[in-house]
Amino acid sequence: MPSTSRVCIHLKLWSLDHQPPGVVSVGAESHIRWCSGKGFVDFWYDRWLGDTPLAAMLEVDNPPHMLVAEFFSNTGWNSGKLKQWIPDYLVVQICQRQLFPELANEMEGLRQRKGSSMLFRLLWNDILPLKVSFFAWRVLCNWLPLDVMLRNKGVVLVSRCLCCHQEEESLNHLFLKGPVASRVWEHFGRRFGILDVVRYSLASVWMSWFDSVSPGQVDHIRTVVPTLILWSLWKLRNHARFENLAFSAQQVIVMVNVFVDQLGAARILNATHFRGDGNNPWAAWVGRQARRVECRTVSWQRPSPHYYKLNTDASVYQGRASGGGLLRNMDGNLVFAFYKEFGESDVLMAESLSLMHDLLLCSERQAQNLLVEVDSEQ
Repeated sequence: MPSTSRVCIHLKLWSLDHQPPGVVSVGAESHIRWCSGKGFVDFWYDRWLGDTPLAAMLEVDNPPHMLVAEFFSNTGWNSGKLKQWIPDYLVVQICQRQLFPELANEMEGLRQRKGSSMLFRLLWNDILPLKVSFFAWRVLCNWLPLDVMLRNKGVVLVSRCLCCHQEEESLNHLFLKGPVASRVWEHFGRRFGILDVVRYSLASVWMSWFDSVSPGQVDHIRTVVPTLILWSLWKLRNHARFENLAFSAQQVIVMVNVFVDQLGAARILNATHFRGDGNNPWAAWVGRQARRVECRTVSWQRPSPHYYKLNTDASVYQGRASGGGLLRNMDGNLVFAFYKEFGESDVLMAESLSLMHDLLLCSERQAQNLLVEVDSEQ
């Protein structure tokens, strides 16, 4: 089959001798051009429209990942969508390009529905965010960059699972049979009375949970729990791999509970999701009154003449506190600003530390006649 896109390398001599790796990468990239093919090239970063990527041409910082194919259909270029992202002169230039001569026939072929398994159909529901369902689909297809998978693709590496530091990191070990995964499955299995499940594959465990629900109840909490377990295992695995954080069964259990609590706080959960499981602690979210949200306008008010106004704030994320503040004169001009991390602390202590640090800075600069504002209501 023809490839969906191809790389065109200009036949221009470029010496690789005695070049550092970074220079080689940059130099080689500057000599690569992408032919559009069927549009499976990056809209912003690939050189498909000329010698310069669109992101560099338009000086766009961190644009969203989009393919060229997203702006083309069987009726031609979508000029309206293009104008949402790029100037008109580039839209005119792009619309003159001829792409996808065979796309119409292939799109019809893609639209033909193919049979799917019950397990794949149960992944999609109205409770979970779409990204979580997509992740579960990738797990079932074994399309995750795990060590064993990467090695099968030719990447040379030594594998050691972060949950036990003994076995290789494979799909079944990380998500099913490893010490962390085993304790997590056992914990939630006891909560829902799903016991003595033979965990020989992820599909079999998933179906054990789905079979415990009455037929047709796709949006039951029991159909959601397996996906949340896998999602939490993967996130904490990545935290351990890339941030050198701890990876334990208790952390996974807490993350699943927090996720469900967030669904409840967002009023996504209802009584049908807990049919037959009304005594589950999560069912307490059903019928709970939503928190009243009050909207009010907040603006900075200048202080009285010959006064300074000091504003401070603080926050706590994952147990780590940080704060900051700024001092302005009566004309609103900035005198100084600061940011500081305070380590492990609660919110009230972080607000107090932020205010104290700001007052010390004012004292060092001999700033007097202060009017102080903080947003803490405690």
